Amino acid sequence: MSQTFFVTGTGTDIGKTYVTSLLAEYTTARGLSTAVMKPAQTGMTDPRNGDLGKVKERAPGILDLPMELACPYCLEFESSPHLAAELAGVEIDLQKIASAYSEIRKRFNPDVILLESAGGIYVPLNQEALINQLWVQKEEQPPRRIVLVDMPEQIPRIHIPGCSGYCTVSPAGSVTYFQKEAN
Repeated sequence: MSQTFFVTGTGTDIGKTYVTSLLAEYTTARGLSTAVMKPAQTGMTDPRNGDLGKVKERAPGILDLPMELACPYCLEFESSPHLAAELAGVEIDLQKIASAYSEIRKRFNPDVILLESAGGIYVPLNQEALINQLWVQKEEQPPRRIVLVDMPEQIPRIHIPGCSGYCTVSPAGSVTYFQKEAN
């Protein structure tokens, strides 16, 4: 059964793709089949030119997924996914994303799935759903772990249910992990 890691952050350009790349490099180096999924990518028409391409450069051993599964929504306008979708005349459907995720699990049976969010943890995907709703547990899905990327000074102020730790990325690219204390 696949282990899923939901890599998200408190904003855009905070280091989510870098952390996803490091996780992919780590898992593939240990012989674990690794799938990387970015449910929505904005600012381009081919997701291989964006975050998925950056992860593939660092971890060339990740699974080659069909783009419609790896990135169900690739939207040309660079903005939050809901606005880019609106400008493109489409609505982002969480069921389509869930179906792509299920198809990856069923068809490729990876040891690890890295699910990288677009923008921050509270970015809207459509008029009714935020990106953080992607990690809502469903009985048929395996448990997911949440990796939250943020700036060090923000860590003490953040409380995300289901998140047991956080990591930060320095401007030099070093990653620090913080274990959240049990309440």
